[in-house]
Amino acid sequence: MFASPNAAPTNRRRWWIVVLVGTLALVAAHWVALIYRVQPSVSLWFVPSGVAIALTFWFGPVGAVLAGAVGVLVAPLWGHTGWSSLLGIVDAIEPLVAWVLYRRTWQGSLTLKQLKDAAAFILSVPLSACILSALLSLAILGVQGQPESNSSQGIVLWWLGNALGAFAITPILLLVLTPLLQRWELLSPTNSSDSAQFLRLPSCRSVWLETFIILVLLTSTALLTVWKTSEAGLVFQQFSFLSFVPIVWAATRFGAIGGILTSGLCVLVTLLAYLLSYGDAFSLDQFPIPEEVLSVHALSLLVQCAVGLLIGTATTERSVSQVALAVERVRLGEYEARAQMSEQLIRLNHSLSEANARLEDSNDEKDELLRREQVARSEAESAKEQVSQILESITDGFVAVDRDWRFTYINAEGARNLCRTPESLLSKNAWAEFPELECTNFGRLCKRAIAERISIEDEGYYPLLNAWFSVRGYPSKNGFSLYFKNITERKRAQEALRKSEERFRVALQGSSIVVFSQDLELRHNWIYNPHPEMAAEAILGKTDQEILPPDAAEKITAIKRSVIEQGVRARTEVEIEINGQITTYDVALEPLRAPSGEMVGLTGAATNITERKQAEQILQDSEERFRQLAENVDVIFFIYEGFNAVSQGQLVYVSPAYERILGRSPSSFMPILKTGWMPFTRPTRREFEQHWRALLGPTLTSSSALSVRVVKFAGCIIASFPSTIHRAIYIALLESLKISANANGQRKHFRRVSHSTAP
Repeated sequence: MFASPNAAPTNRRRWWIVVLVGTLALVAAHWVALIYRVQPSVSLWFVPSGVAIALTFWFGPVGAVLAGAVGVLVAPLWGHTGWSSLLGIVDAIEPLVAWVLYRRTWQGSLTLKQLKDAAAFILSVPLSACILSALLSLAILGVQGQPESNSSQGIVLWWLGNALGAFAITPILLLVLTPLLQRWELLSPTNSSDSAQFLRLPSCRSVWLETFIILVLLTSTALLTVWKTSEAGLVFQQFSFLSFVPIVWAATRFGAIGGILTSGLCVLVTLLAYLLSYGDAFSLDQFPIPEEVLSVHALSLLVQCAVGLLIGTATTERSVSQVALAVERVRLGEYEARAQMSEQLIRLNHSLSEANARLEDSNDEKDELLRREQVARSEAESAKEQVSQILESITDGFVAVDRDWRFTYINAEGARNLCRTPESLLSKNAWAEFPELECTNFGRLCKRAIAERISIEDEGYYPLLNAWFSVRGYPSKNGFSLYFKNITERKRAQEALRKSEERFRVALQGSSIVVFSQDLELRHNWIYNPHPEMAAEAILGKTDQEILPPDAAEKITAIKRSVIEQGVRARTEVEIEINGQITTYDVALEPLRAPSGEMVGLTGAATNITERKQAEQILQDSEERFRQLAENVDVIFFIYEGFNAVSQGQLVYVSPAYERILGRSPSSFMPILKTGWMPFTRPTRREFEQHWRALLGPTLTSSSALSVRVVKFAGCIIASFPSTIHRAIYIALLESLKISANANGQRKHFRRVSHSTAP
C-alpha cells in the first residue's frame, strides 16, 4: 500500500497529489449524481459511491475520509444546510464497510481475477455496504423529517442508485487505473494477486469487427429500452433483457475485462439516453417516469453488471486454467520426449554394456587389471573427497601411501612436521625421500604392518627431524595410513616433570615430611614418604577415620572438610599413637583444584615435630625449675642482655633475693648498672668486689654502709657473636653483717650451691 506521509518528502508530495485528485474526482462525481437526481436526496446514478470505494480499495481509510469530507462540502447542493450538512459524513461509511469486508475480511484482489473475488465484491459492495448506507442515510433523514425517508420506494431507489454507481464505476476503475497507479509508484501490490497488467487492444481485424458489433448491439438495446420506458406494460423490460446479449457475449469472449467494460458501458449509454430523452425532467420536482419503472430498470442494469462481472471472471479463470493446463501438457510432452530419449539412451547404454561385456570376455586379464585400477582410483578419489576436510582440520599429521610406498595424500600439519610441502611429496616414494627412516625401528614397523596387515603404534625420537613423534599406523587395501604428532614439547614437559619428581623424592626421602592428597570424600589417593611403621598400601583408598585414632581423626577431618568447603588453606598439629609412642605432626593443608577451577580434593604436607615438641617440653621444664630455684634461694640472680659498645642493653630478670637481701625493689637495680658497669669481659673476684662495693655503697643507708661484702661472684655468657654480647647471667653471693645466725647457715648452704654452679 502507499507509504506513510512522514516517510519522505517525495511520499508526502504524492499523498498531496492523491488527496487533490481524489477530491476533484469526488466533486465531479457529485456533479454527475446531481444531474441524475430524481428526488431531493436521491440520484438515479450515485457516482460518488463508485469513486469513493475505488479510492478506499487503493489507499485504505484515506479514501473514506475524503468521501466524508467531500460529502459535507457538497451537502448544500443536495439541499442540506446548517447542521444537516454533516449528513455528508455518512458517505464515508459505504466505502469503509466495503473496504473492511472485501479487502480485509475476504482478502479480495484489486484486479478481480478470480470468481471468488467477484462473489466477494458483490457481497461486500452492493449487498452490504450500499444497503447499510441507504438505511443509515434514510434513518437520519427520517429524524430530520424529510419526506423521502418515509417511502419504501425511496429506500429502494437510494440503494439502487448507490449500488449502480458502485457496480458501474468501481470495477472499471480497478481494472483500468490500478496498473497506472502501480507504474507511477502511487500504489504497491500487497500480494501477488494485486499486480495488474495494462489493457491491450486487439490487433486482429476480426476481433475489432466483433467488438464493433457488440458495441452497436449494446447501444441500440440501451436506447430502445429508455425509449420504451414511457409506454405501459413490460415492453421496456423485454428490451432491457436484450442488453444481456452483448454483455454475455463480451464476457464469454473477452473475459472479466470484456464483461466489466461492456456492462459499465451499458449503464453509461442508458443513463445518457435518459439524459437526452428527459433532460428537462431532472430539474422538475417529480420525474415523469414512475418510480417503479426506474427501480426495475436500475435493478436490471445492476443485474447486468453482476452477470457481466461473474461470467467475465469465470471465463478469465477458466482461460487461465486452460492456459496452465496447456502449459502442463507441453511440459508433459517435453517430459515424455525426454523419457523416450532417456529410454533410447538406456537401450544404447545397454547395447554398449553388452559390447563391453563381449570385449571383456575376449581379454579377461587385461580388463581385470584395468577394472582394478579404475576401482582403486575411484575409491582413492572418493576417500580423498570425504576425508580431505577432516584430515586438514585435525591437529595430527596424516600421511597415506600406496603399496609401493608412494605418497598419495599428506595434510598440511603432516607436511609442516616433515618440513616439506604436500606438492613436493605427492607421488614420490617415502623411503627415497626419507632414506634414513627405512632402517629405523619405525621403518621396520611400517613394513611389518603392511606385510602382516596389522596396526602399529610407536613413540620415539627421530634424529632426522630432531623431534619426538607419536606414530599410529593402519594398513588398508590400497596401502598404508599413518597418523603422527609432534610430542617434543610433551616429552620435554615429561622429562622436566620426571626430574622435578626425582628431586622431590630425593628431598623427601631422608626427611620426616609426609606428602599426601585426598579426594572430596577425604579418601587418600596418593601418599609419599609415610611413617616407617605405616605402609602406603594400608593408607590409600581409606579415610582418616579408618587410619587414625578417633580423637585425632575427628579433629583433622573437621579441619579438612573446612578446607574443601571454604577453599582456604589451614594448619594444625596432630598427635598420633603408633606402636605405643606418641608422634606429633605439623599438618599444612591446601585446597586442590582442577585446571578448570573446580574443587577436586585437597593436598597436604605433614612434618614430624616430635623431637621439637620434646625439646620444647624439656626447655619448659628447665625454665620452671630455674624459676623455682631463682625465687626460693637467697642469691641475687640477674639476666642482662643486649649490651655492647654502643648500647647499654636492658635488664631482663632480677631474682626476688635482691629485694629480700638489700631491701630495694628490682626497678632500682637498672640505674646501678647504667652508672658505668659494663662487664664486657669476665672480671677477677677482686675487681668485681671493688666494683660492686663502689656501686652498691651509695644505694645503702648510712646505718648499713659497708655492711655487705662479696662472698663469691660467678658469671657466664649465654650467647655471643662477633663484637656483641647478647645475653649474660651473673650470680652474686653477698653477705650482710646484719643477717641473723640462721641466715648464716643458709648462706653456707647457698655457698655450696654456688660452688656447684660456678664454671
